[in-house]
Amino acid sequence: RVAAGVVVESNVETDGGLPRLRRSHGRRVEVPEEEKQASRVLGSMLFFVVVTQYVLYVWKKRGERSFQYFTLLGLWLIPFFFALRFGLTRFLIGWLAYSLQTSYFIRLSTQRPLSTKAPARVYRWFLRMHQATNMCVIGGYVLVFADVLNLPPFYFFPTSPHPSSAASWILLELRQLSALGVTLGLYFGVLTRDIAEICTWQLSSALGLAKRSDEEMNDWQRQNLCALCGLDLFPAQASAIALRSRNHPLGRQQPPSSPEGATAAVQEPLFELQCGHTFHESCLRGWAIVGKNTACPYCGDPVRLSQLLGRSPWQKQSLIWIHLLDAVRYLIVWHPLVLVLANIFVRLLLPQDYTALMLLTHHRPDYDAGGGDTESHIS
Repeated sequence: RVAAGVVVESNVETDGGLPRLRRSHGRRVEVPEEEKQASRVLGSMLFFVVVTQYVLYVWKKRGERSFQYFTLLGLWLIPFFFALRFGLTRFLIGWLAYSLQTSYFIRLSTQRPLSTKAPARVYRWFLRMHQATNMCVIGGYVLVFADVLNLPPFYFFPTSPHPSSAASWILLELRQLSALGVTLGLYFGVLTRDIAEICTWQLSSALGLAKRSDEEMNDWQRQNLCALCGLDLFPAQASAIALRSRNHPLGRQQPPSSPEGATAAVQEPLFELQCGHTFHESCLRGWAIVGKNTACPYCGDPVRLSQLLGRSPWQKQSLIWIHLLDAVRYLIVWHPLVLVLANIFVRLLLPQDYTALMLLTHHRPDYDAGGGDTESHIS
């Protein structure tokens, strides 16, 4: 019998009514046991990852404060241990310098009684760090594109066949600088926003913004006080304001600013929201942009970040930077942790299948260079 122009009957021997060719073909397409075990392992890992993402979502929804503290702890320590493990000296130096300086401002925001100038200094520091990390990432990306397109400064240092030459050393340093700028900028940008958010919580608690009544907040506004730092908005008029507030039935609290605090407030530009309330510009930007607070401390009206960032494209790119940092946070902390926990989960649940997956990944006898009888391996 001829099928599709090929004679197949002469090569087919029957055994009990079933052609041997058909039985051999059935054995060849049979899935090996190792691959079945690997499928079970991968399916279990995928199930664990999906369940973990749901647990994280519920945790963040119901216990935002504890979730924030745990995320900050992992964000601060996990990269440090990775750097120790792989000997990343430059990252360790930057991490230690940043941690020492930032620890001072954390202590400044948590000490009681709160210093008069502490809120303004804390807001200003985190705002400057937020802007510095933004510029660091932009500079790193510029160097990366310059390297890809062979633009200056990479144009002046072509690749040399001698690795020990000065041009090769400068080229290598520039490439390391570009990678370091992007990675450090992203990491410290995320860390700065999370620490700033916790510090703003502490400052709000110390100033009593959440517990003050509407009359007390109106009293602060009449005294021309910045609700975020407690200093005078217009210190040159402080004496007249204090005199009027003493004659007013609601004037129970005097402006807490000192002469040196008033001098600092004079040099600080002011920013008025659409609701009509005025604050120090650095305080408001640190409160809203870096500290992730989107409500006016006086009236609770929403604060639009687009209003704080200005109208120029150069200023509005900071909003893109904020969304990028939120994505990087999960990439640094939760994704590695979820994968490690999924690995442990599969090892405990399916130890034999996990071992089979490791053998299948590192050593495949079916695809050795020597070839061999494929049917004997399968059967």
